[in-house]
Amino acid sequence: MPVINNSGNQTITQYNVQTGGANNVLNNVTTGSAGQILTSNGAGAQPTFQAAAGGSATVVTQYTASGTWTKNASTKFVEVFIFGGGAGGGSGRKGASTTAGGGSGGSGGVGAYFSGPQAFFGATETVTIGGAAGGGAAQTTNLTNGIDGTAANSSIFGNQQSAVALVSLGLSGINGTAAGGQSGTQVSSLAANATFIANGGSGTNTTGTTALNLATPFLCGSGGGGGSGHDTVTARQAGDGGAFKENDSGSTTITAGGLGGIQSGTINGGPGNTPTLTGGTFTAGTGGGGGGGAKVAENGGTGGNGGTPSGGGGGGGGGITGVTNSGAGGIGARGEIWVVEHL
Repeated sequence: MPVINNSGNQTITQYNVQTGGANNVLNNVTTGSAGQILTSNGAGAQPTFQAAAGGSATVVTQYTASGTWTKNASTKFVEVFIFGGGAGGGSGRKGASTTAGGGSGGSGGVGAYFSGPQAFFGATETVTIGGAAGGGAAQTTNLTNGIDGTAANSSIFGNQQSAVALVSLGLSGINGTAAGGQSGTQVSSLAANATFIANGGSGTNTTGTTALNLATPFLCGSGGGGGSGHDTVTARQAGDGGAFKENDSGSTTITAGGLGGIQSGTINGGPGNTPTLTGGTFTAGTGGGGGGGAKVAENGGTGGNGGTPSGGGGGGGGGITGVTNSGAGGIGARGEIWVVEHL
């Protein structure tokens, strides 16, 4: 029967690990740092807490709200994926038939990607998530252009951020064509730093324009669809939000954009969609559909909200002077940040 020998009067310390020492005396193994594991040092030596072997595990942290990232003690390499917020869509004009155009869709939020050894990062880094951007309010005054959407908000990790200055809001509906919100160059990407654009669709006096479709992989959201105009003779179809497509000449849709509205069906634009992340694809959210223009006594359709993260809001439909208001622009979705630590 084993003999317990504690002649050294060893005390038990909270959180320490008890092991057998020489001559059957108890031994305290002190705790290590967070993320370390208890490791054998071979026969005749006490075990110790040590960092896990590199390359064998990853830790992924997804930020949907601002906060602080704390580096794992065992991290060797870090990757950061930044999604900026999308821009809001513009509202439609309130005017006479065929002269009250829909608002344009807001552009998708621009992203950034960077990586490096853990030494490139502080023990903690500040995380700022770009918030949602409002769409232009419905126009209630006769013979008056719509209201511009709100500009996009940047997401920031430490000293790195998405290129918010290059992301444009949805423009107000006018008597004519409101150009779609323009997106700028993506700071960095998964495709060799290629230049990407994620423009919103244009709003017009007639049919709204579908936003630019994008091929995977992308770190920016797609833009919102353009709103259609008021026409007392013909119900006008609004544009869809931009979709993400496979790199097969655009024949296969990965994530659809929000559907454009029309008064003869559903007048409000449909919301954009969240990313499809299965099958090795990598995207942000898609833009909302444009709102349909009024044909008879109904307010112009509201633009669909952008899909989270980074989708642009759809443009609102045109309204009838003296009868109904125009449609409001859709909301541009908030941004997001993903941090991947390789241990």
